[in-house]
Amino acid sequence: MKLENHILLIADPSLMLTVSRNLRREGVPCVCISKQRIGLLPPAIGQKLKDVPCRFGDPCRSEVLEAAGIRKAQSIIIALPEDTKNLHVLVTARCLAPGVRAIVMVNRAGTEEKLRSAGAAIVISRQKVLSSMIMRSRDACVAGFVDWLQAGNHDAGLLRDMHVDSGMKGKLVREVFPAAIAVYRNLDFRFDIAGLRLMEDDVVVVPEGSKPGKPHG
Repeated sequence: MKLENHILLIADPSLMLTVSRNLRREGVPCVCISKQRIGLLPPAIGQKLKDVPCRFGDPCRSEVLEAAGIRKAQSIIIALPEDTKNLHVLVTARCLAPGVRAIVMVNRAGTEEKLRSAGAAIVISRQKVLSSMIMRSRDACVAGFVDWLQAGNHDAGLLRDMHVDSGMKGKLVREVFPAAIAVYRNLDFRFDIAGLRLMEDDVVVVPEGSKPGKPHG
């Protein structure tokens, strides 16, 4: 693959999988940077990422970004779960390629201005990334993900994710979460949740402000 006019994607494995899959589906060239080799990732993720163009190493290091073609990339998406790492990657990338368009995910409120000051063209919250994924596609594919971000349309809706604990395990989704929209399980969103029972570590997507119900039994 020629490293030119491509999207450079830096994210945790599950988000990397979702975004890269859809960029490729839309015909957008994409190169990912993973700190872990594919074979060291959980099998459910590693098997699906094996055909994704990847460079390996710490994305905070300039030589790793150089190997992924940062100087000729059209955009870089930085979506790691730690804001300090996102900021570090952003500063390094902008030093190497001052003209690259940077789209950065923020995990905690209060970091947005730091990212913008460091050169981020678009700063978007993790919650809104999740909202856009739910609202734009029934099968959790983010069609036009980059176009949506670059258009600045960040009001996709107010959704929140709620984690399932052991006390909810085995209960019907609708019983515990009457307003549930979807369930994130095994790296995929499940939208047909009628009759679906909760598993520990599931993530349930609900509208902002809604609360769990009181399961029976």
